[in-house]
Amino acid sequence: MLALRCVPHREGTARPPVQVPSGCLDDQSGEYLHAQNPAYRYRGRDDGGTLVLVLEEGPAADGGSRPALAAAPRVVLDRTPHGFVGRTEARAFAGAGQSCAVAFPTEVVACAPDALTLRAEMSAQLNELCQAPPPVPNAPAGAMLEQRLLRADGGTH
Repeated sequence: MLALRCVPHREGTARPPVQVPSGCLDDQSGEYLHAQNPAYRYRGRDDGGTLVLVLEEGPAADGGSRPALAAAPRVVLDRTPHGFVGRTEARAFAGAGQSCAVAFPTEVVACAPDALTLRAEMSAQLNELCQAPPPVPNAPAGAMLEQRLLRADGGTH
């Protein structure tokens, strides 16, 4: 089931309706834990149009947890006529150890009171200059992986 909302355009004409999974028009702000590894903690901020999830903690090498780095990965998702879609932004390292910005296509596939389910591309290619190779015509889309984020409050926000 999809939720729809019309957004007035500046000139007074209506934009195409926002189409997102059921429950995704609700405020998704709050703290989230990764369902498979709760050491990954995210903080979500939702302004009604865009949801930004920022990694706040991740697993430490010794098995404990550590605060996320200043350049922590973040997920930026917009409610659009084409779904609740956006990108995961992170840092990767090129062959010579150079730090590169990388973005993975990401979408919300489900919004429940106690969780969000995201689907994101699993990998990205970069050359030694931190540039993506040119797209290959008619190439299949990259493999996608679903991730479930549980609300830290169990959905009682």
